Amino acid sequence: MPMAWFAQSVQFGRFSAPVWLPASLLALAGTYAAIRWMFRRDKAGQKWAADLVFNAFFIFFIVWKLSPAVFQFSQVVRQPSALLFLTGGTAGIITGAAAAVIYMTVKFLRARARAR
Repeated sequence: MPMAWFAQSVQFGRFSAPVWLPASLLALAGTYAAIRWMFRRDKAGQKWAADLVFNAFFIFFIVWKLSPAVFQFSQVVRQPSALLFLTGGTAGIITGAAAAVIYMTVKFLRARARAR
């Protein structure tokens, strides 16, 4: 099982989070730092790239968090509050990542078409 670490959780006081969540937040912070460094002379490009990455992360998070409504529909119908505590699981992560990649691809292609 190569992805077993994905199921583990990390505890911060009373808050428990899956291991991938703090890792994702660190990656997001690193991406933001890299964007600021790469576009240090182009403030408009820096804003565009940072907005693109943060919006993609937001889309990923929302799709991941709401994916139990699709993948565990009967449980959510029986107990709607389950959306608050259920995670999206591996299927939600894949779906969220796909949604974020599609969003970034569409935004990039539109910006590229406008530049021509």
